[in-house]
Amino acid sequence: MDLWKVVMPLHRPLDNLVLTYGTIIVGPDDHRVRVDDVERAAEVVKQSVRHEVQALRDLEGPPQFLQRISRMSDNEFEVVQLDFALTHFLIGNVSEARRILRSQMERPEIYPTHRRVTRRAFDALEAGPEALQSLIDGWRDDNIARFCLEPTSRKPPGLRLVRPT
Repeated sequence: MDLWKVVMPLHRPLDNLVLTYGTIIVGPDDHRVRVDDVERAAEVVKQSVRHEVQALRDLEGPPQFLQRISRMSDNEFEVVQLDFALTHFLIGNVSEARRILRSQMERPEIYPTHRRVTRRAFDALEAGPEALQSLIDGWRDDNIARFCLEPTSRKPPGLRLVRPT
């Protein structure tokens, strides 16, 4: 069985776990254990994830997420570009977010579900930054509830462009 380190943006609608930005965690060379050797299996998992935990803790907000996914900037998949646009928006780079969303709206539609989300984000941004911020906040709150992340989730301070009403 493989262990995955998964990083998912919560700022767009998600129906299930997304491995787009995930990687398989490589364990120690001696990682094969018998299923009934629970203690040994737990130790192997602990050794495998120990060094990964701090890297995940360092992903505190949109700037760190953008840095993490920057290697994928040439990926034209609409949902990846949507992540770039929304992340740029969240760090205050509204013009780049608008540019990315507009370029996606000008491309042929391949995945209607992704295009609907991109369209909603684009229309919200055209209505004003407050509208897109509200939309993102709603998507994030829905995802936190859907994936039962309430106990571990915290909204990064200082990232809201507008105050909630």
